[in-house]
Amino acid sequence: MKRALSLLITVLALFVVPLLAYMQGESVIRMQLQAQGWACGMPILGLYLQALLVSGCLSVVALVLGVLAYRQLQPPRPKRRLLELAVVALPLLLAALGLLGLIFG
Repeated sequence: MKRALSLLITVLALFVVPLLAYMQGESVIRMQLQAQGWACGMPILGLYLQALLVSGCLSVVALVLGVLAYRQLQPPRPKRRLLELAVVALPLLLAALGLLGLIFG
């Protein structure tokens, strides 16, 4: 159950959150073009950064659930599951790099 929930949350973090941010960004661009005739990209940047941070937070939850499920396996544990945990942690890594870029960049 923990592994399935972990994978579901990972799919949300990798695909659903960025897709929703893209759709919202397109909506903002259309509204700006309609109202002003031009569009500013700063709200879009904010949406994408927010989506990156939300994906990172979801990835933390998915990673904790994945590690708990991995620890319940009897030794020897399959190496394939470690690769799965690395994929689960990918949005967290991207969010951490983005946050570090904002702080130190």
